[in-house]
Amino acid sequence: MLIRTASIICIILNLCAGSLAAAESMSREEGTRFSTENFSFRAGVYDISAHTRIRLDALGGLIGTTIDLEDDLLIDDQKTTSYLSFGWRMSGRHFLEVEYFNLERSGAATLTGEIEFGDHTFNFGAEVKSFFDTHVTRISYAYLIKDTEKFAFALSAGLHITDLRTGISEINSQFGDAEVVVAAVTAPLPVIGMTGAWRINDQWFMYGRLQIFRLTFDDFSGSLDHASIKLEYDAFDHVGFGVGYDLFDMGIAVDRRLWNGNVTFRFHGPILYLKGYF
Repeated sequence: MLIRTASIICIILNLCAGSLAAAESMSREEGTRFSTENFSFRAGVYDISAHTRIRLDALGGLIGTTIDLEDDLLIDDQKTTSYLSFGWRMSGRHFLEVEYFNLERSGAATLTGEIEFGDHTFNFGAEVKSFFDTHVTRISYAYLIKDTEKFAFALSAGLHITDLRTGISEINSQFGDAEVVVAAVTAPLPVIGMTGAWRINDQWFMYGRLQIFRLTFDDFSGSLDHASIKLEYDAFDHVGFGVGYDLFDMGIAVDRRLWNGNVTFRFHGPILYLKGYF
């Protein structure tokens, strides 16, 4: 997933390099009244609180146990991870943004009940270890429909590419550490949404975003809600700081070889970052 994300960013950077001269020559009138930024980069930390419920059915049709990862398997419910974002104003009213972060969590627990996980049964009292890894890449195109000195509003469409991978293994079983039972799925979820921005003064800006997704087809159904708000301070020429809050709520049901079942995944938390722009 990281290699694919890096490839996407490299393609975008190559496109940017080819158009940099033209972008730098844009006047304020040719750009937008709200902002003259052509490129922006944000890097920081994301303190995530998560709640996850999963079910993995057996290939023979037996319905698996619905597991609350944080309560049943004691997987971390809070973790800090890195956050990266790249923005490009392709022309006056057309914008592209790519965001990436990952969340890798693990836990160990003594089971208080039997768990059916795929074709494997973990018995009451078993000591197990588990993990749940998430990699999220957001690619969003926005078209500016309102542009003033103080306010800007855009409609957007994009793709949330979410890679999920989870596994459970038994510790110190009579056969030694059992083989990890792993499930994985990649969910490329298209979204539509809106973005608003408010210039408080020449240095302070506030941004808000809302995106949704609902879709059912063949062996897949899913939903996604994403909302975020950010406050930025442009402290120096080309350098600023920001703080925000992000909420992500996803539910998918799949009937595939590597994940036959469902997952609901919610996380939220504050983001603190450094911003570069020109």
